[in-house]
Amino acid sequence: MIGKQRTLLMTKQGEYVYINAINEQGDLKRRLLELGLIKGTKIQVLRIAPFQNEMTICFRGYELCLPKSILKNIIVGNKK
Repeated sequence: MIGKQRTLLMTKQGEYVYINAINEQGDLKRRLLELGLIKGTKIQVLRIAPFQNEMTICFRGYELCLPKSILKNIIVGNKK
């Protein structure tokens, strides 16, 4: 069962969420998938930049900083 869905941009610092979908197309979506951002991946939000311009997330043992333009296209939920 899938919990409440929202974008990764809407999560708070320290929160854990799971990826439900990536609404990107082409090379960017392929690159995100190659990095391991696939459906069901558990993500922790480590840091949020001022004005929410970018966010640092932790998943699969490493940290990644993503801009707002990508964050708003990653759909997450509270459960797998």
